[in-house]
Amino acid sequence: MIDLKYQLVYNAVLRGILQGEGSSIESLVEETGLGRGLVEEALRYIGVAPQELGTVDASRIVINAWKSGFDVVGLALELGWRGLEELCSAVFVEAGYSTLRNFRFRSGGRRYEVDVVAWRGGYIIAADCKRWSRLRRSALREAALRQRERARALAEGLQEVALPLRGGVYHVCPAVIAVYGPGREIYGGVPIVSLRELRGFLSSFEGSVADMRCFRGVKRSLF
Repeated sequence: MIDLKYQLVYNAVLRGILQGEGSSIESLVEETGLGRGLVEEALRYIGVAPQELGTVDASRIVINAWKSGFDVVGLALELGWRGLEELCSAVFVEAGYSTLRNFRFRSGGRRYEVDVVAWRGGYIIAADCKRWSRLRRSALREAALRQRERARALAEGLQEVALPLRGGVYHVCPAVIAVYGPGREIYGGVPIVSLRELRGFLSSFEGSVADMRCFRGVKRSLF
């Protein structure tokens, strides 16, 4: 359970950023009714130094809050869809993956874009991030099939795409990550994972690969 004073300061800082007004220690003291010492303590809790208040961006505030134990779904809904991709990318990085966001590539004469591409070892995860506020299972399943096609195209064009990979064989696996989702399910060989379950999914990813539709790709040289 997050301490109420931390929540009050977090809300005030984020509100100031999103409204374009920024914050200062003095404005936070006035807005929250807390003493200066408590405001500074709360800022430390969410990983923000007082001198950064005028420059820190919303995505960093949210990611710091998630790492400090704030509810990840509530945080995701405060961000726009680009912020959700950044939050998902941060979860991948925490799990030991390298990532690129909004990755565009060509394969078979067509253009594709993947919200987050994450790689570790011989696996590449092509993730589609959905910020839908309502659970629409049929739409999520349609998104899963489209993401499977993107993963297939990425694997087929892996030699040519601008991913900083070592030469070797890779398995490109599609995934859909939804703010609201069914927990975890696999549809058409594509995992559909709720944001709350993403950490757990990544911790057991290699054990789940046998149930997934991954595509073999080859990178013949270091990019």
